[in-house]
Amino acid sequence: AATTLLVVTCTYTHVLSGHPLSQLGIRPPGAGLWGYLRGHLRRGGTGTLGYDSSLGGHGPLARISFHICAFLAVWAALISGPSSFSAMMDLLCSGTTGTRSSSSSSPLEEQESESSTMTYCTEPLPIISFSVLSDGIVAAASYFGGLFLYHMVTLGVSHPGGPREHKIRRMPEWDDVTTNVTGREVTCGAEGEEGGGGGGVQWRCAVAEDSHNVTLKRFGVADAAADGGDNGDIKLGMTGEPAGRQIWTWDKKKKKTEVSGGGAGGTLRQMLTPTRRGKAAGGPSASAVDEKVVQEMASGGRPAGFNPSINPNSCDQIFRAQQIRSYIASGQSPPSTDTEPKTALDAAKKAAHFYSMLQTSDGHWAGDYGGPHFLMPGLVVAWYVMGQPDTMIDVQQRALMRHYLTVHQQSDGGWGTHIESPSTMFGTTVSYVALRLLGAEADSGACTRGRKFIQDNGGAVMTSSWAKFWLCLLGCMEWDGHNSVPPEMWLLPNWFPFHPGRLWCHCRMVYLPMGYLYGSRFVYSKAGSDPLIASLREELYCEDYKTIPWSTTRHKVAPMDNYSPLPLFMKLAQDFLAIYESWSFFQPFKNRFRKIGLKFCVEYMAAEDLQTNFIDIGPVNKALNLVSAYHAAGNDINAITVQNHMMRIPDYLWVAEDGMKMQGYNGSQCWDTSFAIQALAECKLLDEFPT
Repeated sequence: AATTLLVVTCTYTHVLSGHPLSQLGIRPPGAGLWGYLRGHLRRGGTGTLGYDSSLGGHGPLARISFHICAFLAVWAALISGPSSFSAMMDLLCSGTTGTRSSSSSSPLEEQESESSTMTYCTEPLPIISFSVLSDGIVAAASYFGGLFLYHMVTLGVSHPGGPREHKIRRMPEWDDVTTNVTGREVTCGAEGEEGGGGGGVQWRCAVAEDSHNVTLKRFGVADAAADGGDNGDIKLGMTGEPAGRQIWTWDKKKKKTEVSGGGAGGTLRQMLTPTRRGKAAGGPSASAVDEKVVQEMASGGRPAGFNPSINPNSCDQIFRAQQIRSYIASGQSPPSTDTEPKTALDAAKKAAHFYSMLQTSDGHWAGDYGGPHFLMPGLVVAWYVMGQPDTMIDVQQRALMRHYLTVHQQSDGGWGTHIESPSTMFGTTVSYVALRLLGAEADSGACTRGRKFIQDNGGAVMTSSWAKFWLCLLGCMEWDGHNSVPPEMWLLPNWFPFHPGRLWCHCRMVYLPMGYLYGSRFVYSKAGSDPLIASLREELYCEDYKTIPWSTTRHKVAPMDNYSPLPLFMKLAQDFLAIYESWSFFQPFKNRFRKIGLKFCVEYMAAEDLQTNFIDIGPVNKALNLVSAYHAAGNDINAITVQNHMMRIPDYLWVAEDGMKMQGYNGSQCWDTSFAIQALAECKLLDEFPT
């Protein structure tokens, strides 16, 4: 019965878990098994049963059936086992027969005794049903009691657990150097480059409709649509709500805003005089802005410029200066820096006044959401393997990206995984490669120090898996040096324990394009002839690139990066997948199902692109989806999907006093604005600051 029910349940779950792509991501109702079940029974049930990592890969009915199967199996084992209650009862019954064994018994007596015993054992046991029921009670107590204890003792799937055994003991260290990018006059490019020759540009943050217009103009979409070309007919352009969007753009000419010197005298005192919000009586005119006041308030009391040895985090001086400058130029006065609030409410009002200066035109609060050092290098690799289109990353952006990488380099020559991390091989390898691809010379100071760090720690074969993946795409590492990422894993039944749909959302959506690119064996088309790639193959390794036994490097990782060592099971699984990739025995199966898996990946990525207006879930899979779309379009940079992807690159880029970086998302606008409104409401200041 247990086996039959198990087969029926597996068949049922497999058939019902095959859901179309349109339903992926729909959350089933209910917070647990019983809530989930009630939601399906009472409200008809919505959602995809096979893609909820919190509730498991099965629906409630199937999960209950599995538990019943397991209970019946335990019960059957108790009945048939030698130590079951039934067997003990039989033994007890056989002990009451009164048989005797004596060495002095006659043959006739022994025969009668044996006959009596056999006759008794063939009679029906009046208590057999009780013994089987007893086994059932023991089975239920054992199984469901053990299940209860398991859920009570073990940690949930999302529980972070305790501290890691392999803690990072090293501390980051930077040289005591201050640099300054003001955003007002940034010199970019070398002599002879577009925007170079000592010319200056003015950076500004464009939001909402302005940001869409800037992007469309950059890609010439408005002109194409106006001319009636095919681009307009097949929806080339921006989609989605413009509100909340924030991008950085630059102008060659500075706007004609009067900037006064304003020292410690009259203009400065007027600007710092507390007034009501709105145009200040006797305050500065709309055409006069004291830049010293702007920079003082934008820096929040910190010294001008960026010095990572003091604080590796930027304080958004450029964006804040832009907003404060515009606020003052409109005739409004900033909060006073000469007086201190007397009460908590006065402090809250002053803080609200300050942050009201930073609010963007569409009502949200923008800000720097950078930090990880492994984000922007992936975008740079994607840009490079796609032919380095200027519409994706132009010369001005490349200059600020180089500046960002240079000022965050640590004293030992490396880069951390994030801005507060000590140097790691992961952060150093990808940052070094990005710096070189962005135009830094191999013999420059930053590259020389970075290359020494890499080679002193065993070369790029000792970096982590994501860095190895980008190197494989670039043609600076062979695919044999990377562990398998089979796209056909998506073809497994949705309820399968190792189905990628069971992964955390960010892991899942990174695995998706990785599987596609790995399965396609994508490599930069000019890797064999590009002199920069040839140079990187020499710079990144301690031995000749052509002599490296790549298949033996798959598990290699520098001790400083080995924060969470792979368990033996994972290593064995990866070794098996390596055999699966290389042995001829598996090739017919792999070749057949890999094509289907690649097709699934393309469709799933296209669904995500459309659902998110080509922003995608985060910066890592954004860059990977972009390269995948480029490859799926036959390496056509002008394909509609590729162009629409590139239009959303600026959503992830941010400019601050440390240069241009790639953010962890396309911003934190919703959070920041929601918390700001909540804070104003808690202080009962909504009427005083209604906008």
